[in-house]
Amino acid sequence: MLDFIKGEPPLFAPNQQSTYSNVAFNLLGLVLENVTGISYTDYVTSAIFKPTSMNSTTLEKPNDKFAVLPKGKNYWDVEIGVQRPTGGIYASSSDMSRFLRYVLTQYNGITSALNWINPMSFTADGNSFYGMPWEIFRTSRILGRPTTFITKGGGMPGYFSYIILIPDYGLGVTILVGGESKLLGQIREAVAVPLLRAVDYVAMSQLAERYSGVYVSANGSLNSSLTLAVDPGSKHGLVVREFISNGTDVLSSPLLRLALGDDADKPWRVQLIPTLLYRDKLAQKGELWRMLVILDRTGSKHEIWDDFCNTDVDYPRYAGKPLNEIVFWGNKEGHAVEAELSAFRVKLQRKPTVQQAGLKAQKVLGNTNPQI
Repeated sequence: MLDFIKGEPPLFAPNQQSTYSNVAFNLLGLVLENVTGISYTDYVTSAIFKPTSMNSTTLEKPNDKFAVLPKGKNYWDVEIGVQRPTGGIYASSSDMSRFLRYVLTQYNGITSALNWINPMSFTADGNSFYGMPWEIFRTSRILGRPTTFITKGGGMPGYFSYIILIPDYGLGVTILVGGESKLLGQIREAVAVPLLRAVDYVAMSQLAERYSGVYVSANGSLNSSLTLAVDPGSKHGLVVREFISNGTDVLSSPLLRLALGDDADKPWRVQLIPTLLYRDKLAQKGELWRMLVILDRTGSKHEIWDDFCNTDVDYPRYAGKPLNEIVFWGNKEGHAVEAELSAFRVKLQRKPTVQQAGLKAQKVLGNTNPQI
């Protein structure tokens, strides 16, 4: 194999382009064997299968009573030797589920500086990227806003597999097919698309229940309030409907024009995004969120460069506090009861809204099924 590789010319200049390569993983397997002094099979079993309790997974052919044997040629009992790092694992869907659960909770664990599921390079397509070793797909066609799918697929005659991670929702999907390869794409479309829409609907409903409402100052002499809303059927998350600070309409103030710059005359919204940080780190209380002014690109007039968006979360500060920082303090059920606007030095108490009451009524009646 090494002699074969030495005789092959490179596909691209070094460090200039990425591509799919089974040969690279064969080489990685040989490197692992050389460094650890044990076989690739033993290394993967001890380093991955056992720690993740993938007890029904092996690189050796299991007992035939566990076989799924499609008609025609298949690779149930084919020994692929040095090519094992490229595939050939015998696994159950439940074991793959355990693996995906581990990745979703530990995906930052390779090094402190590397998020394992982030893209590493581009492909020839505008919606696809290479990861390590993921094949990453990003699309707005399902929800109307970008969704990232972290995937890995593979196949041998008679067998085809596909795993999908959707980190934004903590979802993992495993598709194992014994039979025609076209079934894989059909199952992927039939499962992943409606699943994502249904989960997003539930997530939006929960977001509204936890955070939406009118937040007002407990100080009667201070005319300050914040109205937050979520439309479970829209492509937006938690947005600011109204923001009054000591009698001033912030959404109509020069502060917003400063944030919008040359785009001040275009449609926009103020959206909240979580930072996954806390004011009280040890107790994990006081969720830190940031308010962002985002241009609405759904209108009929759409310039090419309107698709270019660099999100600037680090807004100007007032007296050392970020102008766009908001801290949610919650109750024991995890529902926000107070919103603290750091730069404005004000704490606003949450009052229920009609939207919350409607969601609670849906919950009681059991009417939470999205139409998909």
